[in-house]
Amino acid sequence: MTPLTASPPPIGAALGPEVPPEVRRFAEEKGVAAYLPAVLAMTRRVFSQGEPVATVQEDEEDPRYRSIVFDVDVTSWTSEEMLTAMHQWSREIAAHCPSTHAPYFTYRVEERA
Repeated sequence: MTPLTASPPPIGAALGPEVPPEVRRFAEEKGVAAYLPAVLAMTRRVFSQGEPVATVQEDEEDPRYRSIVFDVDVTSWTSEEMLTAMHQWSREIAAHCPSTHAPYFTYRVEERA
């Protein structure tokens, strides 16, 4: 008897309902959809307070450039905690997608009430 092999879940299932369809479409369009689940999981782990909110944002200086932005909650964090997390995210992004695709992912820290 041949053993059954499990297929990975579809990208949408791995992301959950918190990733909007426009983010998923943008990721597909730019060829980074395969990396989105891992980058999201890493972002959740590094910025462990609250759920990151994913959006597609235009660069303020060059509207032709767009990226997936994870808004992360740093309410009550010290400056040192924020800097540590920011440096960790910057170091770890390379482990989750090639450097050619990393510019399509970024984060923005915010304090949520």
